Amino acid sequence: MKKIINVVAIAATVAALFTSCASGSKKDAGYVPVHPREYTLDLSESKSGTDIPVVYNEYGPNFQSSPALDFTKNIRKDKPKAGDTVHVYYKFSVDKDIPMARISLIDPTVNYWLELSPDEAIMIEGIKAGEIYEGVQDIVLTQNVSGEMKVYISYDNSDFIDMGFEKVNAPSNWTFYDVDGVVTTDVALEIPGAEAVQGPKTIKIEVQDICAFCDIVTGHPWVNGVQIMSEIENYQVDISYRDLLEEEPQPGDKIIVHWKGKPTQDIAALKCMPVDHSESVGWWKVMINDESDDNVIIARDLKANEPFEITKEFIVDTGAASTDCNLRVWYDYDPETKGPGPCIIFGIKD
Repeated sequence: MKKIINVVAIAATVAALFTSCASGSKKDAGYVPVHPREYTLDLSESKSGTDIPVVYNEYGPNFQSSPALDFTKNIRKDKPKAGDTVHVYYKFSVDKDIPMARISLIDPTVNYWLELSPDEAIMIEGIKAGEIYEGVQDIVLTQNVSGEMKVYISYDNSDFIDMGFEKVNAPSNWTFYDVDGVVTTDVALEIPGAEAVQGPKTIKIEVQDICAFCDIVTGHPWVNGVQIMSEIENYQVDISYRDLLEEEPQPGDKIIVHWKGKPTQDIAALKCMPVDHSESVGWWKVMINDESDDNVIIARDLKANEPFEITKEFIVDTGAASTDCNLRVWYDYDPETKGPGPCIIFGIKD
């Protein structure tokens, strides 16, 4: 018999990777959000799918869903705020016994981990492998969603051990099932069709506006999940344009990169490509199919302390999983000259 309780939980210490910057698309004319309001989530309807692995979290340590259940797209047009109510419906089974599990609403874009209502997390005790558990909990938010809204599952949390629950010490697989009669909120469907953005969109990124200076640093190669700090791969920086997006880029969208700047040293070939940095793609997915120099080199023969102006267009081939999107900017390392080394590109505004 399952037991659902609310407790004041100690938030798990988590780290995610990467940062943010961006450009936008059409605003919805005539749609006026009203708060406080209510949102409904059927956990089987997340963008992450119905089969969710829960794996060891080296930053915890505990076990945590990866990917998280992602509902960011559903609320992109009207993000939940403190005081709003989220009705969370769940129906699931697990392949292992779990003495105590926690299901919580998180915005991972705020300092890597912002729990939206820590005192009202869903706590389920005594989960048995293969059994189906179903329920609903109303969660009143105490924090605003400013970036993404995801649902995380965790167990072996330190407070559970303090409460006397046995550790699982193993990963598990969770399967979520559709809850009859429950429809997950999709704010875009609340907007009249004529006002919604349709078809491919153009995303214009003014790099000098979102980055006063770009610190291009030494990039070291990764081998079997380990970064080899004794070797140099290239010189690189990630420029996030997430804050300018209302929804994630999709295939067919055009990204226009415009950049006026001045480097602190010579760069033979400056390269760039759009990348999805979201958790559900393992923090890295290139969004264009053509990664040849002809497509990714955006400027040649830049001179130290001399201004440049670049305009480059990319057509998205692979859609992003969320708005956690970056421009990877880099130039090559020359093993013969051991250079050219890191540099800073200062933005020039009109």
